[in-house]
Amino acid sequence: ASWSHGPASPPSPDWPSPFCRIVFDNASLHYRLINPTASSTIGTGPDSCPNSTTSHTLQALRSLKLSLGGSHRERLIGICGRTGAGKSTLAASLFRLVEAQRDEMPNSNYVQEPLHSSDRSGPIFVDGVDISLLGLHEVRSRFSILPQESTLFSGSLRFNLDPLEEHSDVELWSALDASHLGLWARELSKGLDFECGEAGSNLSVGQRQLICLARVFLSSGGQVRLLVLDEATSAMDPTTDQLVMQTVKSAWFSNATILIIAHRLTTIFDADR
Repeated sequence: ASWSHGPASPPSPDWPSPFCRIVFDNASLHYRLINPTASSTIGTGPDSCPNSTTSHTLQALRSLKLSLGGSHRERLIGICGRTGAGKSTLAASLFRLVEAQRDEMPNSNYVQEPLHSSDRSGPIFVDGVDISLLGLHEVRSRFSILPQESTLFSGSLRFNLDPLEEHSDVELWSALDASHLGLWARELSKGLDFECGEAGSNLSVGQRQLICLARVFLSSGGQVRLLVLDEATSAMDPTTDQLVMQTVKSAWFSNATILIIAHRLTTIFDADR
């Protein structure tokens, strides 16, 4: 897939729209597992080597037909299920970390041809736009995700919030206040110049995720339209979980369609769907 552009590039500057609609149209996704065939070798003795490999597919999504969002009445969408049910795969397919395929024969078990063949479209649409026809950067720069493992760097709090130096200190403090970290940051002797350890080693799990949530808002220019929380609060205590959920329900994300993937039902109790 092209990084910068695709057949339908560029998307409209205001895509996706507030309360964007996400449609999965017969979406299927297979992982191909490849294992060496230990018993089949060329030659004998110490120089022998495997002759072949075996592969099989693991189906993660099958003929998924689903329409999500599209209205302020369906802004928060909770997704819950057992481990291995395909929750994170659904999120990964939205960002095209893995490529879903349109299943034209829902009852068949065969592996479809690659998604980008010229005579077929992809199975995932956001506000009517087939995301398989866009460049990867065009998709990923318009969507936001907060994964289970937060990403922080060795550097100042300011750098972790605004690595490209695009925002004023006033905007950074506003983002910290919105993510319930303003009081904590003001009590630090260095404030925004506080040094975060490698991967946020000197911060709690909750603090790391809240910093990343503030960064999501800042990096989107205040225009978050699609936010995915992929087990983002699974390692948190219930109190911190509640803080994160209060943040995503706040006015900062009021125009976003938010997919909340969780293993605790309490996390999605307040979802619209």
